[in-house]
Amino acid sequence: MAGVMRFTTAADYVILPRGKLRRGPGSYETLEPPLLMAAAMGEGDLDYQTFFDTLAAEGFDGWVSYEMCWPLREGGELPNLERCARKFLEYMKPWTG
Repeated sequence: MAGVMRFTTAADYVILPRGKLRRGPGSYETLEPPLLMAAAMGEGDLDYQTFFDTLAAEGFDGWVSYEMCWPLREGGELPNLERCARKFLEYMKPWTG
């Protein structure tokens, strides 16, 4: 698809396990599903380096947008949004020349 794609969207996430305490022995219970929290590019658990390396190797020459529409680590205040946007631009440098 890389040769015909014109656009892709990226959003990195941290996968956080959830649990709850109970009384008595074996007092911890793991809850599913885990909590997902948006993170700045490169600070999450998704392997975007392989994704973008593969797109570039297969001829992708389109647009990439960065999406911040999920609860974001460190909050949704403007300074953190700006930090994440700058981090995305820096993260993309190996593929933008």
